Amino acid sequence: MLYSKYKEFSTGHGCATSYHRESGNVVLETSMLPCYELKQMMPAEQDDRLLSMKYLASVSKDDLIPQLLKWISGYEDWINQLSILAENIEKEYKEVAKDNISKCTATYETIVKSIKCLNDENVYKAFKYANEAMFLQRKQVLNNRGIKCDDNKINWYPFQLAFFLQEIVSFAKPESVERKKLIYYGSQQVVVRQRLI
Repeated sequence: MLYSKYKEFSTGHGCATSYHRESGNVVLETSMLPCYELKQMMPAEQDDRLLSMKYLASVSKDDLIPQLLKWISGYEDWINQLSILAENIEKEYKEVAKDNISKCTATYETIVKSIKCLNDENVYKAFKYANEAMFLQRKQVLNNRGIKCDDNKINWYPFQLAFFLQEIVSFAKPESVERKKLIYYGSQQVVVRQRLI
């Protein structure tokens, strides 16, 4: 579905295929040692301050929660854009698109629940201490490697912060549905409950 707009001219069997254009024609080739330049994936430009571990370890709760809710609203906007695109997707991909968008929406809702958990003073303190610990650990690694870095530039990647936030509600609210994890063994579904030790 994600790559359906890209045309596949050939498929190799026991070797790779490639193509290039010559005089308006597509020339197909086989290759025993294929190569492809894969560019590094980089996150979109964002407010670095909110991704800063040092900042997250020191910002007040009253400032933090609205900033995080505004930050994660960008994810909701992206999901809404996908929903619009999915209306015009090929029929064969509609069910997959619907399922993927549903999972994205569930993730967004879980992150929002987690952010709201930061209103609890103990949860907020745990979040701050976790960020401080990660900041100190990362700074030590950089120091050991002889790398000088601005403390405020020791950051999470956006997906890391989102994952971190997503898990908060499962620890903050032991009775929550997020505390349950589903694991599949063959066709059997097993519910595993996390326990804090």
